[in-house]
Parts: sequence; C-alpha cells; structure tokens
Amino acid sequence: MRIVLHLLPQTLYRQAMSASQRLESYIESLALNARPGDRVPPVRHLMAQFGVSQAVVMRATERLKLQGRISAEVGRGTFFSGGEAEHAAHAEPREAPEVPDQRSVLFLRRSIRLQRGRRVLERLHIQLQDMGCRVVEVAYTDSRDALDILRNMPRFDTCVLQSTFETIAIDMLAAAHRLAPSIVIDGAVLAGTEVDSVGFEWASAVDLALDHLAAAGHNRVGLLLSTHFVLAAELGRIRFDSRRQTNDNLSEPIRIPAWPHEDFVAKAAEAVAGLRQSAGDLPFTALIVWGIEDGADFVSQLARRGIDVPADLSIVLLGRTDLVNEHAEFFTVAGSTTEAQAEALEQTIRRRWAQPDSDYRVTYLPLTLVPGKSVNGR
Repeated sequence: MRIVLHLLPQTLYRQAMSASQRLESYIESLALNARPGDRVPPVRHLMAQFGVSQAVVMRATERLKLQGRISAEVGRGTFFSGGEAEHAAHAEPREAPEVPDQRSVLFLRRSIRLQRGRRVLERLHIQLQDMGCRVVEVAYTDSRDALDILRNMPRFDTCVLQSTFETIAIDMLAAAHRLAPSIVIDGAVLAGTEVDSVGFEWASAVDLALDHLAAAGHNRVGLLLSTHFVLAAELGRIRFDSRRQTNDNLSEPIRIPAWPHEDFVAKAAEAVAGLRQSAGDLPFTALIVWGIEDGADFVSQLARRGIDVPADLSIVLLGRTDLVNEHAEFFTVAGSTTEAQAEALEQTIRRRWAQPDSDYRVTYLPLTLVPGKSVNGR
C-alpha cells in the first residue's frame, strides 16, 4: 500500500518541485511544528513516499542534525528537538518574523479520485494560508499504514479528517485526537462525540428537486442512489419515501451497488435502462440522482442505451452546484458548493480555537437548486 504525505505550501509550487525538494520541505515543516521528543518518520517510509534513495533521506535529515533540530538515539530512533521557538538562536535570518501564535492544521484524507473532496481541501488550504497557518496533508490508501505514519507525526492545533463515504475507523479518530486537541470531520455528520463536523442532509435537496420537477409538469419521478449506507443520502431517501406516502406516482428508489468513485456511472445507466417497459418507456419521466462524479459520462452512458436527456428522461442531480465535472454545464443540480463547505470548515476551526470549551456542533450546509438543461417541461 502507498502512503502519500505532502506539504501544501502551494499546489502548483509543489508540482514543480523535485522529489528531494519535496522531501526537504516536508521534513522542514515537521521540524517547524515539532515538540521536543516527537519522532522523525522512519527512513523507509520517507523513501517509499517520495520515491528517493536512503542517501537522499539521510542528507535531508543530516542538515537538521547539524542545526541541532533533530537528534538520533541509539536503539530508540530519531527525534525532533523542538520547533522554531526552541531553536530561534539557530534559525537562519528571515526577511519577516514568524507570527508568534501561528497555528498548524493537519489534513487527513483517503487518496481516492473525488474532485469534490479535493476541491474543498484546496479552498480550505488557501483560506488557512491567508490566516498564516501551516498546513500538512496526509493522504492514505490503507488506514493501517496511515496509523503507522501518524504515530511519528508532530502535534497540530487542529486535524481536519475528511470522510469519503468509507468508514472512519475508531483507531483513526483516536490517532487524530492524539495529534490534535481539535478534530473537524469534513463530509460526515458525527454527533455526540468530542468532534465538530460539517456535512449535508440531502432531505432538503430532495424536496427542492421534487418541487422543481413538479413545477415542470413531472409527477412520475424516481430516485437513484447507492446501496452503501451514507447518512446524508439516507436522509434523502427517507424524505423521498415520505413524499411517496402522499404521491403514488413516485417510484421505488433505485439502489446501485457501488461508491461514486467506483463504476457508479455505468451501473446507474444500466440500472435505469433495465427498467424500460415492453413499449420502451420508463416507469418515470424524471429522475433524482445522487452520487454522479462525471456528469458528461453519465449523459453518454445513458445515450448509448437509447435514453436521451432530457427528451426521454429529465434528471436532477444531488451534488455540488459549482463542480463542472459533476454538472457538466448541463444538469440541474440541487445541493451546495465546495466554497460554502470550505468556508464552514474554516469557521468551525476558528470557533474551536476561540472557544475551546464550547459545545461540539454539527454544521449543515445550506442547499439551493441551480437549473440546467437536463429538465424538460411536460
């Protein structure tokens, strides 16, 4: 399994750096934030992460050893001697002084290809950077390897733990809590614990979609979502089923056995096409769809199966209204924006720093409907 750790000074700057430069920047960032006794990540992990040789790792750490910022103890390992405050006398002259109360934030996320999560963290990083915060990101494919890495990380003021549909293990939450006194969950609603969270409830979005479709003359409407349990989506299903109690024209929800970052689009198109009746008609004239990552591909997949949007089927997506990869400048979308999500995360972090003993909260994002070309009037 591959662990991806990267410092985020600027996205484009990071892409232009060589592997050895990225390694040096990463270790430098850890040293700046470290407390005396924090472990330096193992050489083998740094080699695998940055794709460099043992000699390159040793050169990067040797420079910090000469500065007195890390030390090696035989039989125990390599440790940071402390951050910038403890070593001001050794620090090289700077053009401007560091902010004395500078905060540090750790982003912890799964390395899967979801534009929505990536965009939120990019926006949040810019906002935190404007506040003068240091930001380190850990992207992982396997939680066991991630836990090994986290054991050697310095402490942070806040850990932003991004949920990407999959379960956040208890030991991952515990590791995050050991690293930071403040934890913010992005993308999941988690109440009754010592964490703050920012997320969605798709029930309101389902109402917006149904009302919009009804105004366009659509009474026979379906709902499509994953078989996997996601609380926000489940709240949308519950609302849809509630509306079905008073509207016999609403169809039984369609469930797709895949996550949005898997082959969800193809399976969704196949499931819809499989519902055509003997005359070729679908049991609904409109469909509300959750989980589409690639809107253009969804239109194409339906077209290959003889379903034209919106001539044969009007569609409203539940998603991000500001992500072109989702709406493809074509779909009507009910949801929120990545900008609003990043803003809510920043406000949550700020509030926790200002009021560390305040109650833990769940913040639901405001939802709106943005019309597109995917809905036809009846």
